[in-house]
Amino acid sequence: MRLLIIYPHGLGDIIMATPALRKYRREHPDDYVVLAMQARFESSEILKNCPYVDELLFTADPWQDFVDAGLGFRTVQNFCRVWAKNNNIDKVINPAFPARMHKTTAFARAMGVDPLEVKPHTEVFTTQEDVDAAVKFIGDRGPFGFVHTTTGAPLKDLPQGFGRQWLKENKGLDTCIEVGVEYKYDDFNINTQFEIVRRAEAICVPDSVFYHARAAMDKPIDFAYFQRGERTYRRVRVLHDHKKAITYNLKDIIR
Repeated sequence: MRLLIIYPHGLGDIIMATPALRKYRREHPDDYVVLAMQARFESSEILKNCPYVDELLFTADPWQDFVDAGLGFRTVQNFCRVWAKNNNIDKVINPAFPARMHKTTAFARAMGVDPLEVKPHTEVFTTQEDVDAAVKFIGDRGPFGFVHTTTGAPLKDLPQGFGRQWLKENKGLDTCIEVGVEYKYDDFNINTQFEIVRRAEAICVPDSVFYHARAAMDKPIDFAYFQRGERTYRRVRVLHDHKKAITYNLKDIIR
């Protein structure tokens, strides 16, 4: 069967979808799976070397390319369905995400699989090329922290420099690599950035793709900030066991 999954969501959402994609592949090894994702993430190469997806279809961004997200999603869905008809797709899946359901669970239900038989483990897919690029960039910095809290992803209630300061005070790290400071987002594909994260002594991030990548790599989460509170965390939290430090109220840590 040829299957198209309409999934124009964020990179963190793609990581959360990997348990269901893995289980679907195991149950349907002969199916041809196409995943539709945002064209702005093409250079990320997040699914490079992923054995569960056979082809990627790149679409517009429902949030940024249209006057409202509702119109954006309808337009993307229509584009995908026309593409499916013209490319002999047997089935189109358009996952929905009920407000109180974890995104991994919702994606699995849409795929018709149950990844929750055991706590599902997410995955990232790096290559030796990604590893080499990360090692070359890190160079001889010595122990360092990874930051994605202020310059990399501006958050209105996190003061400038918060991530660096937190890692210095709580982890004793004077050296940091911060997205948007030491390198720009598009300097490396996301897999190389994951390898930089893997080699960090500690990490300070908001709810982001790096939060999910760190857990997928079984690395402790030293500080993760969920700006929209515990309700958001319940929908995107990591479902397999991992060491984490999650914060919802910054009043306890910002002096």
